[in-house]
Amino acid sequence: MDRWGKILGVRDEFLILGVVNTRKDDMKVSLADHGLYYRGLLVLVRRDRKIDEAERDMLMRVGKALGFEETFCAQAIREILENEYIPDEPPHFDNQELARCFLRDGIRLAWADRNIDGSELSFLKSVGALHGIDEPWLEQAIEQITREEQDPLHVKLEAEGLQWK
Repeated sequence: MDRWGKILGVRDEFLILGVVNTRKDDMKVSLADHGLYYRGLLVLVRRDRKIDEAERDMLMRVGKALGFEETFCAQAIREILENEYIPDEPPHFDNQELARCFLRDGIRLAWADRNIDGSELSFLKSVGALHGIDEPWLEQAIEQITREEQDPLHVKLEAEGLQWK
């Protein structure tokens, strides 16, 4: 297993060194969930087998917000299409609210090219199902986000609201 798969791949390989405090209802996010969040977004962008400039920019912003080094993020993005060590499994977070944040960011990321591919939608649905989030909620979130006329390079991402405690 290469170092990217080792760092981003398996939940049990993370050491919980601290927690992160978000602006949303004082939700605490483990460092393991930080890795799962980023890995999940990387898996999502590889679903349609292409990464455009807006997706790359958004992934770099999320990586920075989650405390990952720029060089690590750039290499992970470059290698994700071919990295067999990062499984296609949906991330399983500690709580449903974090999963909702992930889904909203995932929708924004998938929509960056103004097309949510069927495989991207399938992945988002699997994340929702894993966390007990019903499809009507996901469909409403997709409708709301895709209706927004924001430039994908300047859209506000949920992950940018995560703060180190």
